[in-house]
Amino acid sequence: MVQSYITMDESNINALTGGQIKEVLVKEGDLAKAGQKLVVLDSDTLEAQKEQAEAALAQAQASYQMLLDGATEEQMKQTELAVQIAQSNLDNVQASYTRIQTDFQRMKLLYDAGDISQADMDAQQAGLTSAQAAQESARSNLEIAQSKLTEARNGATPQQIAAAQTGVDQAKASIKQIQTTLDKCILTAPVDGLVTTVNVKNGDVVSSGLPALVVADIYDPYITCNIDETKLSRVKLNQEVKISMAALGKEAFQGNVVTINKAADFATKKASNEADWDILTYGIKVEFDDPAQLQEELRSGMTAYVDFGR
Repeated sequence: MVQSYITMDESNINALTGGQIKEVLVKEGDLAKAGQKLVVLDSDTLEAQKEQAEAALAQAQASYQMLLDGATEEQMKQTELAVQIAQSNLDNVQASYTRIQTDFQRMKLLYDAGDISQADMDAQQAGLTSAQAAQESARSNLEIAQSKLTEARNGATPQQIAAAQTGVDQAKASIKQIQTTLDKCILTAPVDGLVTTVNVKNGDVVSSGLPALVVADIYDPYITCNIDETKLSRVKLNQEVKISMAALGKEAFQGNVVTINKAADFATKKASNEADWDILTYGIKVEFDDPAQLQEELRSGMTAYVDFGR
């Protein structure tokens, strides 16, 4: 018979992102199901960011689709009208510039003759410079309008379509990144088990990596025995064993060997004791045949005795 103890695997559930605890949904001693929400962090700011990112994606997708579809009849008319307006504006500005230029030449003759002051001449020069700038601006606006009309008639270039697709992809990636962070704002139970530790409360500000809760797997208890190498031949995989607990008296329960380690753990006895060499031990994992019948009585760390019957 080998003495050991009951083991129940514990899952440390850490905060995966920093933030403020919005709600703790369980308390110590509660049973939890795998996937059950245990703690929720505040995510209002992230939700707002996600809405903005989704709006940006919708706009990017609309722009991309517009490039693929080409300009509609209404858009074509508006583009052609913009060219006409730009051309008319340029014609008006050029006519104005021509008048101002003629006036400037006349004023210069008067200035040279001494009939007008330097101040009058400077004002006329300023007017001519302003008219010239307006003419250049109107010509630039016409070129832009004509370019847009040409693009509308010819359709989008491969480069423009590729750039629009990149915009869509970037918007999707932004949403995915935000959603990943949002998912981290909800801490869930990794297994069915018992909540044994709760380290946070509503309103706490936590950092990433903080241990928030511990959930113990009470449904799959097991025992790890260290068997001397001199006795290892007596143990076989799937071997039936009898298990008893000090806390439960002499009653024996059925179990079986599920794992026999291939690697040694450590030397437990020196050569001077039982053999001419240091005796190593090997880990043997034993599980209960029916752990459900002991669920109420078993506790992690209880002293257990395993009878291998050989």
